[in-house]
Amino acid sequence: MVYLCLDTCIWLELLRAPVHSADNIFDEVLYWIEGGHIVCITTPNLTDEWQRNKTDKKNEILYFLKDADKKVWQKAYPGTPFTDQDDIYEDTLSKRITRIEAVLGTRAIIAPTDNTILLEAANRNLKKLAPNRVKDSYKDTVNILTLVDYLKQNGNVPCYFVTNNYEDFSEKGKQMNLHPDLKADFSGVSLEYVFFEKSDGNYAGFFLHTLRSNHLPSLADHLREKQKKEEEAKLELRKKELKVRRTETDPEFLKNLKHIDLILSSESPTRMEQEFLDKLFADHPGYKDYFMKKLAEK
Repeated sequence: MVYLCLDTCIWLELLRAPVHSADNIFDEVLYWIEGGHIVCITTPNLTDEWQRNKTDKKNEILYFLKDADKKVWQKAYPGTPFTDQDDIYEDTLSKRITRIEAVLGTRAIIAPTDNTILLEAANRNLKKLAPNRVKDSYKDTVNILTLVDYLKQNGNVPCYFVTNNYEDFSEKGKQMNLHPDLKADFSGVSLEYVFFEKSDGNYAGFFLHTLRSNHLPSLADHLREKQKKEEEAKLELRKKELKVRRTETDPEFLKNLKHIDLILSSESPTRMEQEFLDKLFADHPGYKDYFMKKLAEK
């Protein structure tokens, strides 16, 4: 089981993830959450931020979805004009928001924030401790302290906090590393820092690596394997059905039924006849079904 706390910026990043990609990170994360393989932990403030930003960032997200499609088109059909299909992007965004809303509303664990946490966050702000090192990040501090408190109260399960807000959470000049001010808080509850890369060369690379190192395959690989198993099961079923239909009209099958009738007509089968029956029973269940049915009729 993987426990994740996604910063608001990551939920928004998932919304704008390219649709036509070998690793569609939106579908991958939502699939594992909806299937119960990832437990999502959030806070009251994070859910409030999500509600505000899902609307405020709408035009920006639509631009990114369209731009990603445009790049795919231009690579595949260089020199051919790209035609916008705004209704498709609107529909994609609407469906993605609905899925996230369902996760936050029915599946996510919402860690409670109390007055003690609010007071501690205020004190940390006064001391300019991260995540307040660049600006006043009181709400970010509340989110982290709420998450840490929840993990302390609930068995200290290993959890990942995912963000791309390096200014507040990362060590200066080292985006992948947690800020020193937060290390004690994170290590005290087995909370791990995962920075969400946005570079074209390794988009979300470390985040995906984190998920897959916890026994979750890529969604594309998982769906291919699932489809393969389903097709194999269907093929096996068709083989069995074909075999049943074939034996019901097969001359050899009907001939062997007559042999069974002869054996049943005698008072007791010979050793050779018993061996013959055993062979038939092993060859096809229809022989045994026929034998038992006739035996019951005697």
